[in-house]
Amino acid sequence: MPLFGTWTLGAFLVLALWGLAYGAVPVALQTWLFNAGPEAANENGSGMFVAVFQSSIAIGSLLGAVMVDASGTRTAMYAGAAPATAALALTALAARRSADRQATTRTEGS
Repeated sequence: MPLFGTWTLGAFLVLALWGLAYGAVPVALQTWLFNAGPEAANENGSGMFVAVFQSSIAIGSLLGAVMVDASGTRTAMYAGAAPATAALALTALAARRSADRQATTRTEGS
């Protein structure tokens, strides 16, 4: 947003991309949780998921507010983009490794 926020179409595109990406997070995380095993999909696992997810939102909001007070919104946005980019890269790497493992398992099983 610091790069494209002054341009109306750019701001719209950034917000639309963020909304689509963030909207997929809870669904993807719950899918991973439920695929982890039957014991993970019980009430305790679901409750823990909600607690951790909501706690992370609260902690991120607190840290973001402290950062905005200390150095302004631009710094807070870049500071939030850095771990989000790192998480995206790690997720892509994990997905690729998982796909490679599945392909290897299928090849060995045939």
